[in-house]
Amino acid sequence: MIAKAAAAACLLLTAVAVSGSDAARELARTSSYLRDGRAHRAPFTQTFMPAGFSRARTESGTVVLQGPDFLRFEYERPTKKIFTFDGQTARFYVPMDRQMTQRALTPQDRSELPVVFLDDPAALEKRYAISVETSGDGVALLLRPRSSDSEIAWIRLRIGADGGPAAISYANAAGDLTRIDFGPFETRPPMPPEQFQIKPPPGTRILKNESDKE
Repeated sequence: MIAKAAAAACLLLTAVAVSGSDAARELARTSSYLRDGRAHRAPFTQTFMPAGFSRARTESGTVVLQGPDFLRFEYERPTKKIFTFDGQTARFYVPMDRQMTQRALTPQDRSELPVVFLDDPAALEKRYAISVETSGDGVALLLRPRSSDSEIAWIRLRIGADGGPAAISYANAAGDLTRIDFGPFETRPPMPPEQFQIKPPPGTRILKNESDKE
């Protein structure tokens, strides 16, 4: 009993120490990790639960994050597709459909992306009310938009011991839920900007800014 009580006390003390963590410091850890000028590659699993449904859709693949703005998601299962952002343009390519959607993002569009681990910490604190949560999985940040007309309802970012993103989950205003779990990241030499673009084969239909139906 004494041993159990001592263990519980240790856990409580640890929780208190961690819960006192400052959100700005945690954001700075993640920003420092991803803005080191190198590419960070990891497997990921994404789960999507539409509002009103009890069954989720699961996809998996590989992601590359390279601060300050570059990302590349390559979905491998169950359907191959690629999503990239090169700091200006988002591209989504589905080889099976022979179609790519391409959209140049405005600063407002960029601020609505839930990939907050690539954002500047000071800018995030202006857009979101941020609180620190603790659990057996470690430290997480809960971000709630300060704007009432945001398309995002909330974002929860779990941060690994090394400062890298371990998982991110978010809900949109309609109530759809998405969670992405990242495996261990490998740090590699920086990739050129062209690697965060997509050049589909000839014959691919390209829709620009989601309004080009030609």
